[in-house]
Amino acid sequence: MKKKPRLKNIAILFLIILALWGLYCFIHFAYVASKEKPEDEMIEDSYAYIDELNENSDFGMELNADCGLTEEEASQYGGDYPYTMQLDHKETEYYCFRYPDQSAPMTITQIQVLDPEYHVFGIKLGDPIEAGGDILCGYGYEEKDYPIDTAIKYAKGDLNVILYHDENNRINRIVVSISHD
Repeated sequence: MKKKPRLKNIAILFLIILALWGLYCFIHFAYVASKEKPEDEMIEDSYAYIDELNENSDFGMELNADCGLTEEEASQYGGDYPYTMQLDHKETEYYCFRYPDQSAPMTITQIQVLDPEYHVFGIKLGDPIEAGGDILCGYGYEEKDYPIDTAIKYAKGDLNVILYHDENNRINRIVVSISHD
């Protein structure tokens, strides 16, 4: 007869542990969900980062500026086929895609800086790669994995800055882009 209360105690203990586990999971996932930003907030942050970049850089044209195409002209481009622009007297190239999605207008979403007169946050071609990285980190960019040995990628929100360098660790190309996954 004593076995029944013991089984009852074990069952009650099991239910208490199960209830505590469920409470822990609920609190944990509710906390994690509260820390994740909704997509529209992340895009809004990225627009602020784009403004910060444009205000502190000079690369001929602003990132996310309108490409000047009509909607009919823009419909010929997209996906893997961007509209490309160059200023008459400069080597810097501008690539246009739709950001943040295909319903948006065609804007400059990538700039390849090849002109020594231009800069990104004061970083110019010929500067030491370490100095460029320090400046970007100072603006809140984080170093990311990148498959090319002669380049270092930094990201902040939807913004990417890739510093390419030569064998002397001098910057020889800067690519700034917006990418929304």
